[in-house]
Amino acid sequence: MKIVKLLLVVAFALGTCAVSSRAQTSTSATVLGTVKDASGAVVAGAQVTLKNTETGATRQQETGSAGSYTFPDVPPGTYVITVERSGFQTATVSDLKTDVNKSYTVDVPLKVGATSVTVLVSTEAAIELQTTDATIGNVIGGKFIVATVSLTRVTATVVVGK
Repeated sequence: MKIVKLLLVVAFALGTCAVSSRAQTSTSATVLGTVKDASGAVVAGAQVTLKNTETGATRQQETGSAGSYTFPDVPPGTYVITVERSGFQTATVSDLKTDVNKSYTVDVPLKVGATSVTVLVSTEAAIELQTTDATIGNVIGGKFIVATVSLTRVTATVVVGK
């Protein structure tokens, strides 16, 4: 009887660990930001479009009263953000690369003017500091996984490359 109780407790503990570890993994990123004009005032009602350059998939959103936008559950890839609002020039942020389990803050400035003029805003890879949440993560490439030593592989063959 004691063995049955012990097995039930162990099974329950393992089941709980499996559920909690599954809930902590993420396969997407978050893209968020604020749209402001040249004076620094927020622009409400701007149309923000997030387009995946590899698949062509687009998502659209309108900025709220605080001028902010948020695109949750963004698959990894390369994106273009386009911001439009009547009375302002169209702004485009190109070459935004996203990875899993990361948050990207992209604030977009709008200039007053005709909508036929497009302003290109460039992004650069910078030191990543997650300011939107306390999540820590990293992306591991396929070459690293192949080169990792395992129990069945001899270390010398990984170093020498044989």
